[in-house]
Amino acid sequence: MTTSPEHMNKVRSKPHLSYNQIVTQIADAIPVLVWTTDGNGMAEYFNERYFEYTGKTFEELRGNGWRSILHPDDLDRCVACWKESVAEGKHYEIEYRLYCKSDNSFRWHLGRGFPVRSDDGQIVHWFGTCTDIEQQKQLQIMLQSVMDNISQSIFWKDKHSVFLGCNKLFAQNAGFGSPNELIGKTDYDFPNVPKEQADFFRACDKYVMEKDTPEYNIIEPFCAADGKTIWLSTSKIPLHDANGAVTGILCMFTDVTDRENLLAQRDDFMASLAHDLKVPIVGAMKVLEAVLRGTTGPINPQQNELITMLQTSNTNLLQMVNNLLQVLKYEAETDELYFTNFEFVDLIHECVKEITPIAEAKKVNIIVRMPDVASIHGDRLALRRVVFNLLSNAIDYSASGSSVKLILAEGDSESYVLTVTNLGEPISEEDLGNLFQRFWQGQRFGVGTGLGLYHARQVVEGHGGEISCSSDRTNGTTIKAIVPKKGVATDIKDSLIKHRSKLSIKHL
Repeated sequence: MTTSPEHMNKVRSKPHLSYNQIVTQIADAIPVLVWTTDGNGMAEYFNERYFEYTGKTFEELRGNGWRSILHPDDLDRCVACWKESVAEGKHYEIEYRLYCKSDNSFRWHLGRGFPVRSDDGQIVHWFGTCTDIEQQKQLQIMLQSVMDNISQSIFWKDKHSVFLGCNKLFAQNAGFGSPNELIGKTDYDFPNVPKEQADFFRACDKYVMEKDTPEYNIIEPFCAADGKTIWLSTSKIPLHDANGAVTGILCMFTDVTDRENLLAQRDDFMASLAHDLKVPIVGAMKVLEAVLRGTTGPINPQQNELITMLQTSNTNLLQMVNNLLQVLKYEAETDELYFTNFEFVDLIHECVKEITPIAEAKKVNIIVRMPDVASIHGDRLALRRVVFNLLSNAIDYSASGSSVKLILAEGDSESYVLTVTNLGEPISEEDLGNLFQRFWQGQRFGVGTGLGLYHARQVVEGHGGEISCSSDRTNGTTIKAIVPKKGVATDIKDSLIKHRSKLSIKHL
């Protein structure tokens, strides 16, 4: 491409534009409202688009005249934010409604401004823009209206558990006048929430975001604005950006105080009933023991067999009652785990000796394999119940003439692995998924309260361990419990998050 001398002369003959003229032309070409101020925040320039949009002149807008085109409800908030930015020299950003001449209305805008500094760091100008966000704002208002009319409380936070928004119901429950008041706050800013509860809420958030997995129906207490403690069923879902990275968390909860109160009344009734049942059962067992000893006179072999069967049934019934009482105590937080040093091998020998008559009555052989010594730091009584429950379940669901195998072995350097295996009918996949849930009995199970394995899970996890089950027709059913050697108690908050357990821990 060539340029003629005549054309070059014409180009050279045009006067050069100044820097300010170039900036002005660029600003006038931008399809947003552009403004500048001096270092003290007094308006000194607006682009042509600004005059066209507002219908105002430079003389009307200069200095502090721009305040006249703000919506009266936004004026104080906007001016306060601008003064703070000018005083501190920090970036300015705010949403407000600005007058539009074309339809004589106020439309939402996003106002942004940043300081322009001289070589010595002094602020000499402020440069800013106003972008029309009316459409986005109306969608936001509509969404907020929908959320405000939902019966559930809804809120969302960033990855640091700082509130980004909520619906009206949550704001009221939290003791704030409007959803906007919560933005930028944390759980520690709630007027009636104790620090322990705030710690728990944030622990739940952290757990969900780190695992990147939703948690549904977390039952937790919450101190409402009126000072009353209510019970919530909370679900927490991780939020992601376009690349799939976790950026925060969405939470929803429903007030289930009435339901929890009914459950508490039911548990109180069950505890009272179990306690009342225990007394006559123990009394009946003592009578049966006396009969078997011949206190009431000699008995023939057939009578001995029948009384022994009756004694076994009473023993199982007493175990069910004890399980129920212990579960209710743990969940009501009226009982604790007491950690002491003891010998795990001795504990297992005691359980095997106690349950052998029951196994013999059903013609089930108990095979035990374990080391000579297995020292542990934990709650001896609670772990004894676990071992007895596992053996009792295995015997109950074993075929006559089969064996139950108990193995205690070294896990890693910090734990023991206890397994109890029987060769009865295998457990279905559906039942395996619910085996350690409260009151679950499933298709395979027809006796018991469904509390033995639930209680075992409470205790094992209360020690910082894990419990699981595998089952198939070839290898039988195996309950596997990993128990730490040195009583590494779990964080109770984490236990509540994962399994809603309510064990408390005390080391002796």
